Amino acid sequence: MSTPIDIANVTSANVNITNDKQVYAFELDSIIYPKQDYDLQVYYLFASFIEFTETFPPQAELIAFSKTAYEQHGAEGMFQRFQDAFGIPEKYGEQLQYLYANAQLPLPLLMYPEMEQLLKELVAAGKQICILTAGNPIEKLNKIKHIQWNGLQQSLKVYFLDELKFRELEPLSFLSESYEVNSDQIAYYSSKDINGLLVTDNN
Repeated sequence: MSTPIDIANVTSANVNITNDKQVYAFELDSIIYPKQDYDLQVYYLFASFIEFTETFPPQAELIAFSKTAYEQHGAEGMFQRFQDAFGIPEKYGEQLQYLYANAQLPLPLLMYPEMEQLLKELVAAGKQICILTAGNPIEKLNKIKHIQWNGLQQSLKVYFLDELKFRELEPLSFLSESYEVNSDQIAYYSSKDINGLLVTDNN
């Protein structure tokens, strides 16, 4: 039995993955790159917008608050925390949602170095790599556009789980047909299963 990649070690010096599959599919957030790098830049832009529009709170103060709140609670409920701390009007909640999906980031998103090396090794070995990601396709595409792929984009395909479900397509079967391989030749690694999930018809 093959051993799946240990995604939990993706930020360490060693990343192990078997090379007995033909297609390797990965979730995006916190697998390819650190999700917080996107979220914190969104808060930076939002803080700049709020200071310019409302004059209060100062950008630096809102940025500092967002970093602390993010470290303690994550992204969920962030706008409510902004409201509770600074009284930011409800109408700006839509602006934050817009930025999440469409932000033009001031800095590129960098892959985990070990993940970049892993993807390059897979490509060099003749394997197919792709992103199979859940969530708002517009937001995910925006993130993908901001990632510094360092040439990997030429070998990378992107699939959105929400779009496949909308089209009533089973993801594994869709990938199997798209790459013309048996389903047991596809490995999928998701942030929801941080130790790696090998997707086959037998699972």
